[in-house]
Amino acid sequence: VLVNVAGKTAMTDMNGRFYLRDIPVGVHNLVATALNGSHQTFQQEVNLVDGLSTLAIARMLPNPKVTLTFTVSASKEVYGAPIRIGGNLQGFGQTLADQVTGQGLLPVNMPVLTENSDGSYVTQIETYAGNVLRYSYTLGDAVTGVERNEQGLRAVRQFVVPDSDAVIRDTIVTWRSSNAAPTAIYA
Repeated sequence: VLVNVAGKTAMTDMNGRFYLRDIPVGVHNLVATALNGSHQTFQQEVNLVDGLSTLAIARMLPNPKVTLTFTVSASKEVYGAPIRIGGNLQGFGQTLADQVTGQGLLPVNMPVLTENSDGSYVTQIETYAGNVLRYSYTLGDAVTGVERNEQGLRAVRQFVVPDSDAVIRDTIVTWRSSNAAPTAIYA
């Protein structure tokens, strides 16, 4: 769990304890977030007094675990390349390192879709209800080879994960970028 108070952050230990120091005296908002989305984000005010430690008890409510089945119809511009799904939640390739460094998702962490005999692709991913999921399909990482919309711009899909298992049907329009938004690959 990541805890933030007055712009200072700490990770809890395995018992949920954390320690932050050098926070200014006064009333601040404490925010505790489960990085994998398994629990609802918790917020409360804390009043910090000079020279005293402040006890904060955060009771985080669990989110239900759900299975999302992604069924994808892909553009036929590319044959044989693995299609991956990358997003902002842990089951979609996001790691703490990605969040801290801002470097983006690595292909090795993103789920690969399986091609069906009819040419569609499918994968199932377990995640937690109530989280905002932002994701794209990609032939590479989260920057190069990412799906594009009708204008050739990077496509990013978004929805709130429902409270029960769901099937999401998507269509990849194109892998090609427009002249206004070229894809650059550096070796």
